[in-house]
Amino acid sequence: MINTFSQTAVASYSFYIENYILNNYSGYRNYTSKLYYTPDSQLTTGYHAYSAPFKQWVYDSSVTGAVIMNSITGSLNLERGQSGLKIDYMNGRVLVPAVFGKNHNISGTYAIKDINFYNSNETEESLISNSKFFLNSRFGRTPTSGIEPNAIVTPAIFITSVTHSNKNFDLAGLYKTDIDVSCVVMCDDTNLLEAVLGAFADTKRRSFVQLAPAADPINEFGDVKDSYSGSYSYNAIKNEQGTPGNQLQIDAVSSSRLSDRIRFSSNIYAGIVDTTLVKVRTIN
Repeated sequence: MINTFSQTAVASYSFYIENYILNNYSGYRNYTSKLYYTPDSQLTTGYHAYSAPFKQWVYDSSVTGAVIMNSITGSLNLERGQSGLKIDYMNGRVLVPAVFGKNHNISGTYAIKDINFYNSNETEESLISNSKFFLNSRFGRTPTSGIEPNAIVTPAIFITSVTHSNKNFDLAGLYKTDIDVSCVVMCDDTNLLEAVLGAFADTKRRSFVQLAPAADPINEFGDVKDSYSGSYSYNAIKNEQGTPGNQLQIDAVSSSRLSDRIRFSSNIYAGIVDTTLVKVRTIN
């Protein structure tokens, strides 16, 4: 089944808000660390994973100043794609072909997001009450190991679509489509939470491009798809697909910080952002 309008709209909003926070608020930091061998039973045969102490890594080359992870150094010196080396930006790790073995002392330089981004199907209540998330503080921590594969890591923003409605716009067959999107924000620092909520508030009345489904840049390994020739740029895709009729508007934004009484962890501060996306369109 092909993607629906609502699906592509919410996915496009996710790409937009990630780029917006990373670029407009310098929501990342460049970091150099050791990469630790981390077994992963779900990883396809033929690769060994070496993980950083932090995830996720920035892969968008249009984020000004961010170092995009592209190589490893140490007992192995390889660039992305060389001899099959893959970069798993989503899990903050590199995938080294098994022919090289697994007892290497390697390092890498990368930009880590101050806050991770996830698309979620869970309700706000489920996310807020869930204690399964791994707290991965970016402050005052001396790394000693890599992050477990596929762990859901905070600080994080969980983006989910809540409701979708179509209303008659005029007699020519146009409809006004409203999509309500909820973002649950979880941080380990009150200042970071306030900064993220403020960044969302500043998006009101802004517009963004509805990207084609094929614009998703990440493959099954967490690496950038070959179709991008090894370098993904949100700004380039936005400029390519951003025709006047291919825009959604952020019509309303409201946010609230959750009371300490309903936090599932004393180390997590949480807030909720409710956003309404709007587009006038025809319906087939």
